[in-house]
Formats: sequence, C-alpha cells, structure tokens
Amino acid sequence: MGITVNDLVVYHYEKQPSDFKVGELLHNFNGNDYRVMENYGRGDALLMQMNTGMFVVAKGIATYKRYPKDESPTTETLLMFMILQPVSGILMSKHLYTFLPAFSLSAFARNLHMILSYWGYVLLCIHAGTHLSPMISKLKKKKIRSTAFCALTTAISAYGVYAFIKRGFPGYMSGRMMFAFFDYSEPRIFFFLDYFTIMILFMMFGCLTAYGLGRIDIKRKVEEK
Repeated sequence: MGITVNDLVVYHYEKQPSDFKVGELLHNFNGNDYRVMENYGRGDALLMQMNTGMFVVAKGIATYKRYPKDESPTTETLLMFMILQPVSGILMSKHLYTFLPAFSLSAFARNLHMILSYWGYVLLCIHAGTHLSPMISKLKKKKIRSTAFCALTTAISAYGVYAFIKRGFPGYMSGRMMFAFFDYSEPRIFFFLDYFTIMILFMMFGCLTAYGLGRIDIKRKVEEK
C-alpha cells in the first residue's frame, strides 16, 4: 500500500495482481500510456510509450488501485453539488413542477441554488486544474514553451482575480447576495471572457496546490527514509 497527495487530500493505494501480458495497454502509467512489448518476468518488461513510440525498459513495475474507490473525493463532492443543484431548483419552482406537493422551502432552496451554482463552478475549475500536471511536465522539457505558458496563465489569472470580484463571486459564494444581476446591454463576449479568466485562475490554483502538496509529500517520505 502506498500514499500520495492530490486534490487536496491523501489517497491510499493498494497493489493489484497483474501479469502484464504482451500487447496489454497500461493507462496513466507514470503520467503516460504504455503498451507491453515484452514481459521478462518479476515485474520487468519492455514498454512502448504510445504518444512518442519510445521504448522503455521497466524494472519492478506494479499496478495499484485507489482505495476505497477508484475515483477522487473531489469528484464525489462535485457529484453531490450536481445532485443538490437541480433538486434545489425543483424545490423553488412554482410553475414547471406543479404536480409536486407544495413545499415551504422555496426561499431556502433559492438561496442554496445560488450558492451551489457559484461554488460548483469554482470547484469544477479547481478539480480540472489538478489534472494539468502531465501537460505541464511535458512543457517543462521545452523551456521557451514553458516560459510562454507561465507568462500567459499568470497574466490571465491576474485579470481573473479582478473579474472574480467584478462579477460578484465573493458575495454569491458567501450567501450575502441572493439575486443574480446581469447587464443585458453588455456584449456577451465580455461576459464569457470574464468567466473564462476566472476558470483559468482556479485551474491554476488547483494545479499549483496539487503540485505543492505533492512536493511536500515527497519530501516527507524522503525524510522518513
């Protein structure tokens, strides 16, 4: 069993039996996909990286499964948000779901629906950012592209902070503002661009947080050894 840090939590992994048959495709193995070309036994094999065609000699490889489920807690949290949001929308509806019995929860459901909408958007962006590590690892190998990517995302994220405040996210997420206000005279492109920069802001936050926690976990393991 091993542990690692990602999505702001510690995950447990359990070793799974595998015979690494010739031709078997190993998904997300060391951040890439590999095909088993030869199996030399005792966890030694010749692998081919699928996206580059490069051959790799692997020694002592093994497969692991996340415990207790092969999915992240962040995914479960987002699933809960996605369920509660339509439920709260149904509870506050007065026209579409007239066949349902009357509930005295419409005011509470409206407030909950507003909060879940904005928190859900932010959490989805953070969750997406935690899966950017493989892409960034590949960019690090090409210094010019890596520098350009960092400069671009930093600039977009800086504006994202301004857009986050401008669009009233703090008020909606804290429950202080319970009504959404839209300027219908504003060009739609500006609205979508602001939300895009907010998305990039929290994706970078999720990516850097996962990376930082991973480095801390690696350092702790080294110190324990």
